[in-house]
Amino acid sequence: MDRALQVVLPAHCVGCGAVGTYLGDVCAAAAERPANLEYVGGERSYGTLAASFAYRGVARTAALRLKYANLHAIAPAMASPMAKVLPWHSPFDLLVPVPLDPSRLRGRGFNQTALLAKGVARRIDVPFDGSVLHRVAHGLAQVGSTPPDRRDNVENAFGTRHCERIAGLTVLIDDDDVTTGRTMESSASVLRSSGAETVQALCFARRTAPNLTAD
Repeated sequence: MDRALQVVLPAHCVGCGAVGTYLGDVCAAAAERPANLEYVGGERSYGTLAASFAYRGVARTAALRLKYANLHAIAPAMASPMAKVLPWHSPFDLLVPVPLDPSRLRGRGFNQTALLAKGVARRIDVPFDGSVLHRVAHGLAQVGSTPPDRRDNVENAFGTRHCERIAGLTVLIDDDDVTTGRTMESSASVLRSSGAETVQALCFARRTAPNLTAD
């Protein structure tokens, strides 16, 4: 949707069509929560993964509208339930989004994960930094790829800049959706090796990979 139209037209819930918000409280309350599946890829670099919803129904619709229909205005409504599922016993020093491949960023014109991260950062009063983590490898799109392809696609895909900004900090890294957890693991590993003391993970929706019990 064109951003100018988003200003003129009233917001409608992507689930039920109710006027006033892009993700209504009723639809959000009824949305499926993610299964409690454990990451089985060995020792991981992030402590926990908090996810608002399972990647089905209205949550899937919201994620797709943000990513592929340019509905930027839905990001704050998606960020709200993300902030609510965070493990509040773990204070965060910095919020970092998973970056897009530069070619996809140019084609799409925005990083949907960064939009969500900014909304979450405002709600939990934590600094946002979209420049620390960056892509250093050009991989294939994750959509439609097999689990082994996803693993190979994200290996050595990330790098860091301004490492002094994360030294000794507890960093929260966010993505719009998570399937096997490989992208989160690769991102968190780079942040840890660059000086972050602890990394926690957050996503809007959690998929279930076929034949895997992994996040």
